[in-house]
Amino acid sequence: MLACCAVASFAAINWSWRSGAMLNYGDAVAHLHIARRVFDSHRPGFLQLGSVWLPLPHLLMIPFVAVYGWWANGIAGMIPSALAYMAGCAGVYRLARNWLQPPSAALALAFFALNPNLLYLQTTAMTEPLFVCETIWTAVWLV
Repeated sequence: MLACCAVASFAAINWSWRSGAMLNYGDAVAHLHIARRVFDSHRPGFLQLGSVWLPLPHLLMIPFVAVYGWWANGIAGMIPSALAYMAGCAGVYRLARNWLQPPSAALALAFFALNPNLLYLQTTAMTEPLFVCETIWTAVWLV
């Protein structure tokens, strides 16, 4: 199941890369800059994380924005987003298996994993894939 999700993720990443769509949102660029400012600014440090956004997505991007090329082209933001998408897929399937038979759980996973909006967002530095992943796993752990 997750292999199919990984294929969908890589297909979306390929499309986004070829279309030059990884940095279409101004917020995606801002998220990358916030993460980079932690170590590359006039006053580097974790105080640079202070903004209107919660800091976890930026903290997760820090190891990847250290590579200048990844920061400049948006790959640094895509890595945590794609990993959150994959974790969200695993969580949806696990949650669906609590109540459904495997074929129905796979269908629920397909509806989640093939959502075009989510497939695109997991190729950017946006915070939504991480938020969706956190919400799904909170539900899994509560059930």
